[in-house]
Amino acid sequence: FYGILGDDGVKYQPTNLPHQYRKDGTLVKFTAWLREDMFTSVMWGKVVEIKTLETVNGSLTDAERTAIYLLGRRLEAFNQKDLVKLQDVDMQSKGLLPQQFMDWLGNYTNFTLRYVNIGNADSTTITGFCIYTRGLPGSIDLQDGENIAAMQFTLSRKRDGWKLTDSSAAGVDGLPQTLSGVKELARQKYGTDNLNTLWFQ
Repeated sequence: FYGILGDDGVKYQPTNLPHQYRKDGTLVKFTAWLREDMFTSVMWGKVVEIKTLETVNGSLTDAERTAIYLLGRRLEAFNQKDLVKLQDVDMQSKGLLPQQFMDWLGNYTNFTLRYVNIGNADSTTITGFCIYTRGLPGSIDLQDGENIAAMQFTLSRKRDGWKLTDSSAAGVDGLPQTLSGVKELARQKYGTDNLNTLWFQ
C-alpha cells in the first residue's frame, strides 16, 4: 500500500491515490476528505479520500517543509483570529482565553511568513528561526523596514503530529533589516517572498 506522511507529522492512507503518484519519495500537495466511516486492513494512518493532488517542488528539506507548513498554519490562525486553530498547532497557546488571544494579536493583521531557516533537525525536534511580516488595519502595503518580526522556534513531534512547543522574539544578525531585503532573500531561496502560498493558496 501507499501512504502519505504529512508535513504536519500525521500519516494519511488515501483510498484513491492515482497510479502515477505511487512511487516512494514523491512529494505531493493534496486536499482530502477524512473518511472516518472507513476502515482498512492496513491499519496505517488516517483514511482519506483525495480531492486534489499535485506534485510539489522537491528543493526543500523535510524539516523546512514541516516548519513552513506549521508556521504558516499558525499565522493563518492569527489572520483568521481563530484561537482553536492556533491551539491545534501551538502548544504555548493552550491556556489562552479568547480575550488574551485578541490582546496578543493587538491591531496587527495580514501576517505573512517570509523566510525560514532551520538550525537543527532530527526525527523529534526542529529548531530554527523565521521572519514574518504583519500589517495594521487600513494600511494598503507595508512600508519598507516596518512590521518585520523574527522568531526563534522549536517544533516537537507529538503523537498527533508536529507542534510548536517553544518560541521567542529574536534578533537575527547578518540578515536584511528591510522588507525589500527580506523579500529578495526569500525569492532567492524559495522562488517566492510569501511562504504562505506554498501551502495556503
